[in-house]
Amino acid sequence: MKNYVCRPKKDNKKCKILSVALLFLSAVSFFLSAYMSSFRAVGQMISVVFLLLFVQLSSKFLLTDYVYTLEEEKLFVSSKQGKRKKDLGYIPLSQSVKLFTKKEWEKKKENITVSQRFSYCQNLFPADESYLLFSQEEKNVLLVFEPDETLLSLLKERIENTVSAFKD
Repeated sequence: MKNYVCRPKKDNKKCKILSVALLFLSAVSFFLSAYMSSFRAVGQMISVVFLLLFVQLSSKFLLTDYVYTLEEEKLFVSSKQGKRKKDLGYIPLSQSVKLFTKKEWEKKKENITVSQRFSYCQNLFPADESYLLFSQEEKNVLLVFEPDETLLSLLKERIENTVSAFKD
């Protein structure tokens, strides 16, 4: 079967607004700490916190592109930031337990113990995130990602095929 590559669409207007607001608040806090001696230490710490949040949001959501590649019976996840490409790992679909939509996950998450959670969403507030639960070394691991409709249907099909193959 042919490989499928999914590159989620970016829709980061809210993230851009939040990043600019954090940068603005950091600058205001630095400015106030320079002119108000009683606010100096606290203002500088607040400013550094706002600046760190700005850097984290910018590097994770604005500057990074995630790519999901489905090859045979594995889902590969990689990221690209500028010219630097990084393989984040792969999931053998034979280890996959279940693929959830956001609504399904909200209902089931109380009954499932997750030892690790990886979020590789392209957007800060994703509209259609999916949850792939799989087992690794007898522990449940959760992958949160944003597949398109084609990748979602291919994943559902391949997970059902591997589960039915193990039942036979």
